[in-house]
Amino acid sequence: MAETESAMNSDRRVDRRVVRVGLMGEHPGWEQLLNQIGAPWSFVDPDQFGSKEESSESQSLSQSLSQSPSFSLLIIPLLLDAVQMQTALQWIDKNVAIIDCTGQFQDQMPVQSFVRSIKPNQFDAPFSLPMPAYVYDTCLTLRHGATGKGILRVQDHRPVAFFGWDPMHLFYDPDMTWRRFHHSSLPTTAERVARRPSYPLMMLVLQLLVEMHHRVGLPFAHFWWHPDKDRTPFTFRIDTDYGSEKQLTELYEVFREFEVPATWFMHTGVLKDLQFLSDFKDQEIAFHCEDHRQFRTTDGFRLDMVRGLKRLNKTLGRPVQGYAAPYGGWSDALHEVLDDEEHPDTFRFQYSSEFGYDYDGFPSEPLYTNTLQIPVHPISFGTLRRFGYQEDSMKEYIREWVDVKGLLHLPLHLYVHPSDIQPGQLREVLEMLSSEPLQSMTMSDYASMWRKRTSIASQCWFSLENNNLKCTGDIKWPVAVYPIDPDHSTSADGPPQRFFFSESNAKGSFPMDTLSQPKPHKHFEVRDLEWLNRRSDNNTLSWFRFRKYQYLSWLWRNKE
Repeated sequence: MAETESAMNSDRRVDRRVVRVGLMGEHPGWEQLLNQIGAPWSFVDPDQFGSKEESSESQSLSQSLSQSPSFSLLIIPLLLDAVQMQTALQWIDKNVAIIDCTGQFQDQMPVQSFVRSIKPNQFDAPFSLPMPAYVYDTCLTLRHGATGKGILRVQDHRPVAFFGWDPMHLFYDPDMTWRRFHHSSLPTTAERVARRPSYPLMMLVLQLLVEMHHRVGLPFAHFWWHPDKDRTPFTFRIDTDYGSEKQLTELYEVFREFEVPATWFMHTGVLKDLQFLSDFKDQEIAFHCEDHRQFRTTDGFRLDMVRGLKRLNKTLGRPVQGYAAPYGGWSDALHEVLDDEEHPDTFRFQYSSEFGYDYDGFPSEPLYTNTLQIPVHPISFGTLRRFGYQEDSMKEYIREWVDVKGLLHLPLHLYVHPSDIQPGQLREVLEMLSSEPLQSMTMSDYASMWRKRTSIASQCWFSLENNNLKCTGDIKWPVAVYPIDPDHSTSADGPPQRFFFSESNAKGSFPMDTLSQPKPHKHFEVRDLEWLNRRSDNNTLSWFRFRKYQYLSWLWRNKE
């Protein structure tokens, strides 16, 4: 605490401007979004915000905050009293941006409206999304001057924005839905997935953070999503549903040939002997199930885990780190089991991966758990086959998905079952991927990497001095910087803010004058958005076949 205050006071003595987000009070939804973005952020205690009665430990900090706030932006998801409101207005006068989540800073009364989804063409510049944002929630909306069906507004005369969607339910939603997945030229597929994927909302919030920092004359910076700015993390997940020792071993030999560390989620109940897994070098063994069925109660999950993990952990000589529920299902019962404090040695995993919780996005922690969720792409090779894909078209689907992931800066998490793919087909897929800028790793390695990034972002912030961004900590991680240089500004017709990479020099600074030298990395150019929109419009799945597949899937999940 003393070091923090000293650093803040030092920033003020040399008239530095801080680039750091403050979150008023505890709000798990906003915390998860900020962690996904990698924004430098910290809590602001509402009880001490503007209060005259403070503890001695926080008094000097609060006094200095009232003189020169140590945040560039403040997110306010709660109602302020008169004293707190007065302090917030003083911060605005000192060029601190505000994201108002309640409407208390607006010149009109927000109304509650149920919003099902927001399409990309329903956002005005500088906001732009490459896919719909699925909301399925009652939001606060403004009738005048707002975009995105009224949930978003940036005021013209001061650095205050309104954001009326509470992200709390985004990370605590057991409801799943059926959704189509498109290809630019191949058949449309479908899968039962999370109702609200987090990626579109996260990108919208990131664009809002960038815009509000530019409104107060600051660049925005966040820690990049990957440890290597030139390579995308890549994991290969195998759910071994009903797979035999022979099938698994044959696939392992292909992964070994290409030096790809796959992650095997074991269906232990169909294998009498698990000892062969000890020969799987440089692979990760995780747990899928003992009995492959859709569990509906906490007792069902617990009994299955106890039976399967007892055998698996004994064979490996150590507890497994990862879990994936059968059918990718997410439910209140599984949430409760993963948060089971009474049996932490049995049910405490480093990570879990259910596309019924989230998919095609970045990791997060479901509310009130410490188990990281790693979202994967939910379309397996078996799903592709059921929708008429042949071997060549499956490769083409994956190749295009690699392009989409690269455009959206998402990690590549592929998902397959042993019965869906032959060794020769796997060899062709891995050979194709070997030419892509991918960094292959196990899912536990990816989880550890993500937690390291989150820790860095929570302990560091940036300050701007002499056109240099200086970080408070000694970090070895790429930083994405969104400058306010007019040459890099957002055009009125579409593409959101450009960003550039910067790496710290020997003094821990990120020189802004070097940002023009590398080729800029863009979120979405107009042509990229057009391609993604055309891809989404290519719907070859009829209503009848869509419903038929849903019914057959329901029969399969409820076969026992």
